[in-house]
Amino acid sequence: MPCLLSGPFLFLLTLLFGDFKGLSIDGQVALASVLWMAAWWTTEAVPIAITALLPLILFPLFGVMTLKVTGATY
Repeated sequence: MPCLLSGPFLFLLTLLFGDFKGLSIDGQVALASVLWMAAWWTTEAVPIAITALLPLILFPLFGVMTLKVTGATY
């Protein structure tokens, strides 16, 4: 269970307390998403295939990219 929560925890910490000068909000969300994915990939908290789909959920949810644009990259 702690491994499963490590990804969302890193995501929230990055968004709430990250002070990245010169990085847009969209860039911060993308960075936070990468940290979430890296945590789940390294701990194998969920299958890698599910982890790889996180941007399809997170990017449209936070307005980084539309679902259509995000899905086209897959």
